[in-house]
Amino acid sequence: MGKAAIVAGTGFQNRDGSMRSKLIQHYVGVNTLVYLHRESSNKHDGCAIAVLIKVPILFGLLGSVKKKIGYIKAGTAKSLAKKVDANEEVKAHVDSLYAPPDREHPRVTLWLDSQ
Repeated sequence: MGKAAIVAGTGFQNRDGSMRSKLIQHYVGVNTLVYLHRESSNKHDGCAIAVLIKVPILFGLLGSVKKKIGYIKAGTAKSLAKKVDANEEVKAHVDSLYAPPDREHPRVTLWLDSQ
């Protein structure tokens, strides 16, 4: 069973200084695989689920690192958190994207496919 999910917080800066909007503009396209990471200790939302992408290090010669591009919106995250906490497999990829260079908050929609 699958469903769409909107990524929130795409215009913010990560703790390492990377801008999520720039990461999206450079490394995200339709069908890009994303990784979901539970942040149960998130002070704003105990059901928070971060959305991460793999970013190549030195053109991929040194592998890659996962970087945050935003969060699953709260309503969807609440129901999805239970599945993630129960170690149920949830695959996700970018379903649609609107991220022109001048857009501060790119619009990213994911397709979530869970068992």
